[in-house]
Amino acid sequence: MHSASRPGAQMASGGRRASALLAAHEGRWGDPVEAPDSINENVVLWLTVARTRLGKNCRLTDWTPLVSDCRNLPLAGTRPHPGWVRRQIGNDFEKLRVEMVPPPGLLPGWIELYLVLDYDCSGKHVPDRTDGVTYQLLG
Repeated sequence: MHSASRPGAQMASGGRRASALLAAHEGRWGDPVEAPDSINENVVLWLTVARTRLGKNCRLTDWTPLVSDCRNLPLAGTRPHPGWVRRQIGNDFEKLRVEMVPPPGLLPGWIELYLVLDYDCSGKHVPDRTDGVTYQLLG
């Protein structure tokens, strides 16, 4: 795997916006994406995240990676371990490794990646998404 990224939207804290309910912060650990060396390898996204005050009563129930290549069409990837979300985020910033299986048929070149997030907030379904990050997919 190799690292390649482009800076994304910034928050006042100097980090990356993960979603309205989850704050992300980058910095000390370098590039947020470990890009695969070939088309058939998984992608790893590194985030430093914490629950926001808005997300205090919310539980992450599902997430889907979406990627787009030079065709600029969002394609859904999958989680390597489907099923329920095993881990919830606390109030303090923590480093989080998110591994995903890219969709088949991606073309080599620059890839944009973001996560679609589904929350249960006191019984109400709340959709959200992270800002996008880019990485280079080698052929």
